[in-house]
Amino acid sequence: MLVFGKAIGGFSGRSTPHLSVTPVTGPFFSALLYRCKLNVDWDGAPKAYGKDRPDTASHQFPLQKNLKPWERPANNGSLQDARAKSDGHWVGVFSATEKEARKILVDNHPGFSQLKPNEQHAIFEQFLDTRPDLRDVNGRFPVVQLAEMGGVEPGYYVSQCNATTGVTNDAWDQRGYVDASTVPYAALPNLPHVGLGDFGLVIRNSTGESIGFFFGDTGAGSHVGECSGAVKLEIASERNAEDEDFSFIVFPGSGTGTLSQAPAMTDGTIMRQISKLSHSGNQLADFLAPEGSMRKYLMRQALAVWGAPAAEMPMAI
Repeated sequence: MLVFGKAIGGFSGRSTPHLSVTPVTGPFFSALLYRCKLNVDWDGAPKAYGKDRPDTASHQFPLQKNLKPWERPANNGSLQDARAKSDGHWVGVFSATEKEARKILVDNHPGFSQLKPNEQHAIFEQFLDTRPDLRDVNGRFPVVQLAEMGGVEPGYYVSQCNATTGVTNDAWDQRGYVDASTVPYAALPNLPHVGLGDFGLVIRNSTGESIGFFFGDTGAGSHVGECSGAVKLEIASERNAEDEDFSFIVFPGSGTGTLSQAPAMTDGTIMRQISKLSHSGNQLADFLAPEGSMRKYLMRQALAVWGAPAAEMPMAI
């Protein structure tokens, strides 16, 4: 039998100022439950941020043309999302001062030191987007991915997140960050006993589609429901489908603390957790879907995919 504890208040979601989190325990089972809309986060995706750049009389910018970043108005986002709300400094993209950018090129661009000054300057112009409106309060500008330096999507800015791949420790290298468009992760809220690298399952209530995730980014505070774009693309790909209700099941202490290993461990960990419900019937599914027989069936079916008891079609809808 599962025991549902007292709801914990003080949380919020997108367009919902007051949300609560419910703890649930059972034999060898412990989880936190909440329901909210998705707040889609593309941080870490190679095409998360970018801005077209017009050519000038003295400089050409072929890489920064016809860019379609994930964070654009058509996807309910913008480049402004990469700036801190407090003072506008760059937080979602890697940025550098002109001096810092030149040193990165000297140390990492193939053959840079052997080039003539005008050739070095031409590469520098492509690497650091020094348009005045992009300068932040720290004197930094966004860095542009270059193919010569391992750029995954040349022309786009380097998008950062806490979840790393282990491929490189260089903060300017896009290959070091987990791709939010292909890897399902969530931003970590202030949930009790939950840390970076812990795992969870999110279910779209209207369809029963689900996907496992790990907490791979920080900064959520008391806000729940912030997930990588991969979550939306997998279970809510239609425009504005993130405005529906989604059920989250979070497993405190389920991770190893090593973010680079988390993507490969997600599905197996979720299945081990959900399989512990085999002796509790449909308690969890029915708690998450109180609206009617069809919704209960969809929730039961969603959990059955991950190892919970099999769902039976309701007699009447």
